[in-house]
Amino acid sequence: RTAIETYIGIIDDRYAEVDGLDWLAERSQSINTSATMKRDELIPKNIQSTSKPYHFIAKFNNRQQFVKLAEVKAFTAYGEYSRAYWGSNQNMLFRKPLKKWVEELPPNVFVQIHRQSIVNLKFFRYLEKSSDGKTQIYLKDFHTPLDVSQRRATRLNNLLKQYDPNVE
Repeated sequence: RTAIETYIGIIDDRYAEVDGLDWLAERSQSINTSATMKRDELIPKNIQSTSKPYHFIAKFNNRQQFVKLAEVKAFTAYGEYSRAYWGSNQNMLFRKPLKKWVEELPPNVFVQIHRQSIVNLKFFRYLEKSSDGKTQIYLKDFHTPLDVSQRRATRLNNLLKQYDPNVE
């Protein structure tokens, strides 16, 4: 694993994206791989306070890609795994349950609509009732509609009424 892959989750693009990347580049050149260091020595002081990941490195079509969470349209659950969808038909499976994403993602942008789905409100198009009476959400440039559970429909409607796409 490279230094960027190891530490990418600690960089918050709203506070220290450039500083964090510069620091990682300098740090990766100066770290002696046989030496053990404390966590506090590995994380720059200006970004230690953030615990939410705002970027990740994805492997897609045999190449690595730097993906911002703001570009992610949805997360879906696969047992103890989850799949993130972004761009045009790009996705990646994570060894991370949906429950962990709910704890880490900004709640004013990402909303859990079902026990198996989280959506990014920036990609919201419309809601519709399916032929079997279930509410479904349609996202911009997303392959299929996602079911909205009755339990989470009220919260989703309230968030959509107050949602401002310019605020994260």
